[in-house]
Amino acid sequence: MSDANLTDVMIDIETMGINRDAAVIQIGALVFDWQTGMMPPDIFREDVDLMSSIMAGGETDRLTTAWWRQQEGLDQIDPKQIGVVLHALNKWLAQYPTIERVWAKGPTFDLTVLEGYYDRLGIKRPWRYNQPRDTRTVIELARTIGNWIEPTGVDPKHDAAEDCRRQCVQLVSALKYIKISG
Repeated sequence: MSDANLTDVMIDIETMGINRDAAVIQIGALVFDWQTGMMPPDIFREDVDLMSSIMAGGETDRLTTAWWRQQEGLDQIDPKQIGVVLHALNKWLAQYPTIERVWAKGPTFDLTVLEGYYDRLGIKRPWRYNQPRDTRTVIELARTIGNWIEPTGVDPKHDAAEDCRRQCVQLVSALKYIKISG
């Protein structure tokens, strides 16, 4: 697969809150070809030190903290400072200069939360204002126009990297369905 076909990236975060200043505990990203669904094995997954998120303006909330306790927490491996992880994400994304669209489920949470950290820490955002896209809108459109069936078989465990993989599979399936139905 040529890197020139990798025009899209899916980003997902795990947090300890649900507002725009949520404390981030994990960031995942996966590049893909939206037309074929091809995804290289290279996936970005970094755990974030909770205290560093809080020190950078992140907030936790009681309900989300309780929810994570019910999930038995997040399996973190070597959590790093939020600024270090954001720089690592920028460096990882720079490997793919053909990225045209930045997807999230939905961008008003994942991308907005990350943009807040980029701004507060004075780190340049790795995407332009016109690149964010919303997988929820595409999936809802596929459901609305016909009998699109959501793909199954991808582990629903809450892990930012695996969530990216699942969301890519869903998005590509929905886009193909819309294209065929159109």
